[in-house]
Amino acid sequence: MSVGHTMQGGYITDRLALAAKAQRKGYTVPIYPAGRAYVGGSGNIKARWSQHRSKLWQGKHCNRLLQAGWSSLGEESFDFIVLEVVGPSEDLLAAEQRWMVSLSAYGHGFNLYPKAGSPAGLAPTPETRAKISAAHRGKVVGQETRDKLSAANSGKAFTPIRCANISKGILRVRDKVVAAKTGERNPAAKLTAEDVVEVRRRHSTGEPTQSIAERFGVSTASISNVARRLTWKHVP
Repeated sequence: MSVGHTMQGGYITDRLALAAKAQRKGYTVPIYPAGRAYVGGSGNIKARWSQHRSKLWQGKHCNRLLQAGWSSLGEESFDFIVLEVVGPSEDLLAAEQRWMVSLSAYGHGFNLYPKAGSPAGLAPTPETRAKISAAHRGKVVGQETRDKLSAANSGKAFTPIRCANISKGILRVRDKVVAAKTGERNPAAKLTAEDVVEVRRRHSTGEPTQSIAERFGVSTASISNVARRLTWKHVP
């Protein structure tokens, strides 16, 4: 059933509310200044629109494109229209996707994701990744949560691809730890990068290892390792 009514003053007409309630399934919503649309879907037509407006008024909407448009163009530039009421046996996401394509809501409009109900196909921005990281920083997983995760994964066999990904992750962490303590960043380091260059120069001219060690105040073993590039490998 197609519906072409516009919501006025933040309220939905009784007929639309009843229609949505009777169908028990949702709707799609375009918000479209100058032909640009945002398409969404929900099982509660009134509550969902109230959530949108509340967040937009506060300047805290999760959709950065929609928030920017609302803030710059003003509320009067937006209309709320129920495009379609979906029956209980129908797929709400399929209807939402159909309208997204029809209205070019992704790319030309305000939808952030190309697929209805999913962020698949769109990588998070550095700002989003930073916010996610900050939100989880310092959080401690409780024992109850750990027990649930352990029980959920008990007996599961990892695929070869999963095992390979885990190995890569471990190696990345190891490399980061090593890099964080490499060279002058190591609290125990007695040499600097400039010292290392000079040590290798002196060694290449034939100066005795003992003499070089005394000059820089380190052991002969340290000088030998530097000269043979067993240590300080990152210094040319």
